[in-house]
Amino acid sequence: MGTSRILGKPAAINGVSVRGRKVRDLTQIETVYVRTFSTILLKVNRLDMSREPLRLRISVPADLIEVLHAIYALYDDDQEHLVMLVLNGGGDVTGYKLISTGAQDYTIGDPRVIYRNALMLGAAAIIIVHNHPSGDITPSAADMDMTRQLARAGELMNVELLDHIIYSPKNQLSFKQAMPSLFTTA
Repeated sequence: MGTSRILGKPAAINGVSVRGRKVRDLTQIETVYVRTFSTILLKVNRLDMSREPLRLRISVPADLIEVLHAIYALYDDDQEHLVMLVLNGGGDVTGYKLISTGAQDYTIGDPRVIYRNALMLGAAAIIIVHNHPSGDITPSAADMDMTRQLARAGELMNVELLDHIIYSPKNQLSFKQAMPSLFTTA
């Protein structure tokens, strides 16, 4: 099962910052409710409300790349990891969730799991990212199918899939830029 992370104020995930603001992992939160269902663990956490939460706006692609470097630095680089970035209605990134970890050349991106988590995290929109440990960012047929399925599901759920990105530390591929037809459901 994946772990939820929140992007927040100074203190840092490996000291990475976006426009002078550090990206941090809020692990110092108090769990006030835990309920285990047959397939998920739902935790409701109390955040430290004494500090105003930082909303991280991704306005240029370089901002997103810095955030991805910080997130993927936490995971083994010899396996694929599928991560969902959560955005609010204002377009701010409010957090992320590791959806799945796979083998060296695949991971699972089940739309039901992705959108269940998106709804539980209050997402108005999401960005899906997975890495290619080989460094080759060429999308597979399965990558394209998953993007098409997620775009369709997002339209039905009213949680827009803004992009699907293949990440490697040196290169990235945006499906929205390279293959915009995958995002149209007509």
